[in-house]
Amino acid sequence: MKKPVLVEGIEKQTAALRYKAIGLLARREQSRHELQRKLHIKAVENDWRVDLETLLDDLCRLGLQSDQRFAEVLVRSKANSGYGPSRLYQWGLQYGLDR
Repeated sequence: MKKPVLVEGIEKQTAALRYKAIGLLARREQSRHELQRKLHIKAVENDWRVDLETLLDDLCRLGLQSDQRFAEVLVRSKANSGYGPSRLYQWGLQYGLDR
């Protein structure tokens, strides 16, 4: 039988995931979809019950995560490597970006 999760425990779990997210974003830009996938894996591994949508919304609101900024970096780096619009579009789909 699992123990009930205390509010204090959820706050610590959220803080730990926020710390993980900021670490990932410090290394390179991440799309929301990509960041959500990575944080979800971390939460499941630790059996955490964190509201990822709220956490991601907070990161966006603070300007730490931006799909617009991610898309600009992606397009710039891949176009400079010689990739065309069709391949860039496919990468956008892969990273969960809106058209």
